[in-house]
Amino acid sequence: MTPKQRLYARLSGKPVDKIPNLNIMMALVAKTAGVNYARYARDYRMLVEGNLLCAEKFGLDAVSAISDPMREASAYGAQVEFPDNGVPFSRVPLIQSPKDAAKLVNFDPLDSPRTLDRVRAVEELHRRAGRDYP
Repeated sequence: MTPKQRLYARLSGKPVDKIPNLNIMMALVAKTAGVNYARYARDYRMLVEGNLLCAEKFGLDAVSAISDPMREASAYGAQVEFPDNGVPFSRVPLIQSPKDAAKLVNFDPLDSPRTLDRVRAVEELHRRAGRDYP
């Protein structure tokens, strides 16, 4: 059973050979790819490579384009910092009061560097692993 078949069978209540392993391993993915977390979060190629390596090495049943919640926040205008070995963060909250929420405007994910990076990761994961992995 491929990981994709396993997950879809499990979701539809059919028998599977094992419980799908859907762990999210962001820090381990970066380490497995041989890069610091800042590079993993900024370069979809490292995210993809690490996810594929981890899926094989640790028997994962899904690959993902997850690195941090700051991708979308940066598209809304948050100033994001990238520690070498930590999750990206915004030192100053974008929304500091309820009235700040009115300043948010919709963004095009293809026009923001960080959301575009995630779109590219999804495209590359689909191209390289979409047949076998969800």
